[in-house]
Parts: sequence; structure tokens; C-alpha cells
Amino acid sequence: QCPKLMLQYSDDGSFWKERYRYGFNGLTVGEETNLEAGLDNDTLVEDLEPEDRFGYFWRLTCMETMSLQWGVYEFDFFDDRECRSSLRAAADEIIHSRSSYWPPENMYDSDEYTVWRTKCGNCEGEVQGDVNCDCEKGEAYVGLRFRRPVLVRCAIIQQLEAGTGHCSAIALHVGDTNSPVLSDWVNRQTFYRIDQYERLVPAVGEENV
Repeated sequence: QCPKLMLQYSDDGSFWKERYRYGFNGLTVGEETNLEAGLDNDTLVEDLEPEDRFGYFWRLTCMETMSLQWGVYEFDFFDDRECRSSLRAAADEIIHSRSSYWPPENMYDSDEYTVWRTKCGNCEGEVQGDVNCDCEKGEAYVGLRFRRPVLVRCAIIQQLEAGTGHCSAIALHVGDTNSPVLSDWVNRQTFYRIDQYERLVPAVGEENV
């Protein structure tokens, strides 16, 4: 898939002139895009609906306060709603909130028996509610930086069991930078009552209503 296109014209088939550009102002040309005249000039990335947003950074963010370390066995992103076409080949780097002793590579090694845990939530011997103890809402996250802008249509996460480091409310976020500020991310959708193993398929079109 080519994220940038140029419409050109020629009188003789040898010398070509540029007519329009698409995808050069931060927008990304997807699989199906109406290439209207002035698209790059008239449309801002900020004006796109969340379901149309491509991004270099995607993450899964725990949207509840936890007094235990969040533990993730595996996660992955896909560009189809059936969760079959993994974006692993386009991944450049794992992004994550502060880690404890478990390395982040453990949650992206295709091994469901290795685990990654957050630094926050390690409340053993601490006072409950301590700023350095609980995982605050939106603090703990896992994700990927990609080599090109991608559109995630499905995510899979496998985490620890309930009561041992499990998050039951997870948001799928997209962004242009790995900002630590929650408001800098676009919320694609928040999912609730998440099980230990879950496929997260964000709504599209009328499903969003």
C-alpha cells in the first residue's frame, strides 16, 4: 500500500506534469480513498473521524486504576477486522509505560508463557493510594511504533487473570508521537469487561452510533 500519490498528466506520454498531490500533508491514502481535487489542502488530519485515522503509533491503554502491576503475556495489531493480517512486519519498536523486572520483549515474542509487568501497581509494602504505587487510569499502556502510518482494525491482548494484574477497561489509542500525555492521543474506542484473552475490534460506520 502506497500512502502518498501524485496525479500527473501528459500531452505526449513522455513529459509529465503534476496536477494534484495526495497524502503529503499528514494524511494517508488508504485502500479506498476518494482522491478529490484539493484533498490535501482542504482536509486536516485533526478533522478526520477516529476510524479513519492512520498513525505511526498505536497502543492499548489501561483505563482503570489498578493496585496491582498490569501483566501482559502477548498483544498484536491487525489491519483487518478478522484479526488475521498481522501488522508485525511493519512494526519498528515496542512502546510501553515504565517496566518492572519483566522485559517488554516478553509481550511481543509469540510466547504466551512469558509476561511483562508495569512498574506502577507494585504496591507490596506500600500505602494504598500512594502516587508511586497505584497504576492511575491511563498510566499503563503497551503498543508499537510502526515504520509507516497504519490503520489498526483489530487488536488482540492476552493478560494475567483477574485479581493478579488484570485490566478490564482498555482503550485503543492512535497518535503521531509517543507522548506520555493521555490527551495527546486519539481514542479509537474504549472496551470494557475485558477477559484474560480478548479480540478488540473497534466499531465502524453505523456501528459507532
